[in-house]
Amino acid sequence: MDDLDLSSASVFLDFDGTIALGDTGAHLLNRLVGDSWFEIEELYKSGEIGSRECVARQWALLPVGDEGRLRSVAAEVPIDDHFEPLVDALVDAGAEVSIVSDGFGFVASDVGEAVGIAVRTSAVDWATGTLTFPYEDS
Repeated sequence: MDDLDLSSASVFLDFDGTIALGDTGAHLLNRLVGDSWFEIEELYKSGEIGSRECVARQWALLPVGDEGRLRSVAAEVPIDDHFEPLVDALVDAGAEVSIVSDGFGFVASDVGEAVGIAVRTSAVDWATGTLTFPYEDS
C-alpha cells in the first residue's frame, strides 16, 4: 500500500465477526445467560424491535456488576491477527480508520484504543452497569 494515497478516505471496520473472529455479545450471552436471550434476538430479527433496544435488553440479562467476569469471558473471542497490520497499512496510506459496532462496545473500545483509532459504539458505565449509546441517531 506504500504507493496508494488514501488521504481522503475514511475506512470503517466492523467489530464483531470481522475484527473479532466471533460475535463477542453472542458469546457473552451464550456463556453467561444461556438461551434466554434468544427471544429478544427473534424480536430484533423479525423487525419488532431495533438493534439499540435489542442490545439494551440483552445487556440487562448479563451480570453487569461484574466487570472482571464480563471482560474475561469476552476475551475468549480472538481478535483477527491481520487487524493491526491492516490498520497500520491504512493509516500509513493516509486513511482515517474507525471501528464501528452496534454491540456492547467495551471490547471494541479497548481494541481501538490499543491501536490508536476512533471507535463508534455503545459505552458502559462500569460504576452503574449502565449501557449508553453516545452515537445514537434517533
